[in-house]
Order: sequence, then C-alpha cells, then structure tokens
Amino acid sequence: MIDNLGDFKRDFYTTDLTENNIGDEVRLLGWAESVRDHGGVIFINLRDREGTIQVVFDPSKSPQEVVEKAKKVRTE
Repeated sequence: MIDNLGDFKRDFYTTDLTENNIGDEVRLLGWAESVRDHGGVIFINLRDREGTIQVVFDPSKSPQEVVEKAKKVRTE
C-alpha cells in the first residue's frame, strides 16, 4: 500500500511491519511519541493510526546523514 500525502509517501503502516522487515528500507508517516539517544544510537517510537513501532538509527549501520536527521526529530 502506498499513501501519497503531497511530497510525503507511506509504504506501510506500523502494524504491517514484522521482524522480516529488519534492515529493509521502508517509509512510514506518523508522530514521534518519544525520542531517546543512547550513546549515539537513536530510538524513536513512531505512532500512526494503526499502532506504534520503535525505529532504531545505529550510526554503525545507518548513513551518517540519516542519523543526523533522526537526532533532530522532536515529539509531537
């Protein structure tokens, strides 16, 4: 499923993802419920209309540009 909201696109809702998607590139839209920085690893709890999922940005596995953007995310 792809929702198109202007320039924003969604591939999945949070409840569509499973362990099989770990490491995949996916596009989600939602609200940041919480943002935590644990030694440079960023954890974001992302909520959409279907549920909540934890997104992890690990500098050893994610492009630096992506990690820097994740650090700027603020809660709703």
